[in-house]
Amino acid sequence: MDICHITSAHERYDDRIFLKECKSLAGAGQKVSLIVHDELGYEKKEGVDIYSTGIKYRSRKKRIFSGNRKILKVAGNLSADIYHLHDPELLLIARKLKRQGKKVIFDSHENYRLQIMEKEYIPAVLRPVISEIYQWVERRLLKYTEAAIIPCSFEGQNPLQGKTRIVEYINGYPSMKVFYEYYDKDVKKEDSICYVGGLSEQRGIKNLIKAAALSKIRLILAGEFSSEEYKKEILAMPEMKFVEYKGKLTWDEIREIYQKTRIGMSILKNCGQYDKMDNLPTKVYEYMSMGLPVIISDSPYNKIIEREGMGICVNPADIEEISQAINKLLRCPQEARCMGEKGRKIIREKWNWEKESRKLLELYEKIQTA
Repeated sequence: MDICHITSAHERYDDRIFLKECKSLAGAGQKVSLIVHDELGYEKKEGVDIYSTGIKYRSRKKRIFSGNRKILKVAGNLSADIYHLHDPELLLIARKLKRQGKKVIFDSHENYRLQIMEKEYIPAVLRPVISEIYQWVERRLLKYTEAAIIPCSFEGQNPLQGKTRIVEYINGYPSMKVFYEYYDKDVKKEDSICYVGGLSEQRGIKNLIKAAALSKIRLILAGEFSSEEYKKEILAMPEMKFVEYKGKLTWDEIREIYQKTRIGMSILKNCGQYDKMDNLPTKVYEYMSMGLPVIISDSPYNKIIEREGMGICVNPADIEEISQAINKLLRCPQEARCMGEKGRKIIREKWNWEKESRKLLELYEKIQTA
């Protein structure tokens, strides 16, 4: 198969798109290309041909309307059999690709209808309207696709059911080669906890910082802020004296943090899609791969963490409860280590990309033979 992945909003080495999906397909002997918006030009990497439109858009409006035209121009020169779209605005080109005789897959990384309700850059009064408009447009355009991918169900429901011929659940579990195999049980732990990921109001960063301060424990914080305004607000908090902010990190730097800290934190607010997802946040799977016990928000699905003895669920709005969970695990290092080992076991046996990627290959085979 000649397969072209396209992203308009993600970087060329994106974890899910390039490191997981494109590399897995190339490793299985498929001809794989990737189109991105950046200024880096053509590159052959890990068996994947990466093509650029030559521009990185700062404006969402220009990216959607001007960017799609540039992507179609590059895509037209490749003549792939299957086009795999990774961003909602790319659904706008699905119809044209279909009319050219191409097969199209839409990869819905999130439940966009729900997430639109939490987008800080959209005025709050407009979010419900835009959310409904998006759902209407999505339904109309998905009929031009052969299949869609979504990480999980939401409260037991498939939000894409009936909108396209095939819907496949493919979770973004971490590769064993990225985290699990780097774990060293003999590395000496420091008195610290960590959070690595997007830094936004919805991800509970303020309460996490306040809980760390209440426990008087060092918090290693890494990732990019959702906006400059939010960054200034967080950095001005008096509790930041308990925080070591690392910014955006490399894989090696992230692994080093996981090796040395005692607890992985994920106290996303119960809003948008976060309390409705029937899977765990991607970073939690990373923590588990590296033997970290987890403190996580108490949404319905997340309770599997407590049922399987891998960590503690807390009310993300209750700073004292979060602090108490931190103190409990710090006071009981042997119990925390047992939680971490249980997490590694389930990653090894079930929740890893090496197993999950088989679904991706099977989906392509279904499409090819349809």
